[in-house]
Amino acid sequence: GKLVEPKDKDDVFRLGHPAVVELLAEGLRELRQGDPAGGHWVQQQAGRTTLCQLLGGALASSETARSRLLESDVVAHLLALVERDEAALDDARVALNVIVAREADRLDVIISAFLRRGGLSQLAVLVQRERCQEFVAKLLWLSWESSVRMQFAAAGGQGLRILQALLRSTTPTCGLLGAVLLAGLVASGDFDNEPSHRVEAIRLVRESLSHPDAASDPQFAKTLCGANSALVRLAGLLEDAELAPLVLGLLCIAKPQPAKLSRISGNLAAIMSDKGGVSHSEDTKARAAELLLHVQSAAVDAPSGASAGGG
Repeated sequence: GKLVEPKDKDDVFRLGHPAVVELLAEGLRELRQGDPAGGHWVQQQAGRTTLCQLLGGALASSETARSRLLESDVVAHLLALVERDEAALDDARVALNVIVAREADRLDVIISAFLRRGGLSQLAVLVQRERCQEFVAKLLWLSWESSVRMQFAAAGGQGLRILQALLRSTTPTCGLLGAVLLAGLVASGDFDNEPSHRVEAIRLVRESLSHPDAASDPQFAKTLCGANSALVRLAGLLEDAELAPLVLGLLCIAKPQPAKLSRISGNLAAIMSDKGGVSHSEDTKARAAELLLHVQSAAVDAPSGASAGGG
């Protein structure tokens, strides 16, 4: 046969061919459950790295290939590799990041299904490992809609223990994300039936967000505000009078891109004018004003006809 030079998109589409997708799914199952001494190609040196890169290509190739792999439980299988050996996180991330990027609009559906099939137990293991905590926190924040949140809200359950582990993380940005996740449960009313749980949750959020210096990391701002759905969630947090000053303090340090922040400028203005019957402190209003000024100054600086920052 003729030599195949992988020089264009066509080869990525070949990775999405049903027969190749099945081969990769089978390789992943073998890597998770098979005998390391069994001689399968994925068990060879660098087999895991190669498989994860091929999976990334297949996941990126087409919606059909992605659906097929998601149905084969690709998220659970990849995270199982990390459970066994945390050094596998870098390999697994190659494929998982493609899912996060390509399925941003329905990531909550994917993660919710993963959690229902035993994913909470997997995350409970991963969150005990420092190296994996920030990855777990980011994955949850990007999918933190009601179908995912409800699986974390049960009193005394595994979900709350996972959030507590993130809050206690020695990685400062991870602790901040853990606090934002818990704030999401508070703002959504998940603790309204148990006032004492709400009080305790707000205490934990306040404790964590009272030292927001790590939020100045540009990568953190990107995680916090990068996705449009994340901005909608932040706007929801600002509607809670107890959470608003804490979240505004975090945003003042993170200084997200003005183009992103402008999406919630209406919420910031509402805080300054005490709209919605909620009375805010002058300190809270001052923080909202500082963020509005950040948005406004970028609009002034931008040349006419140009947008104020992308991405």
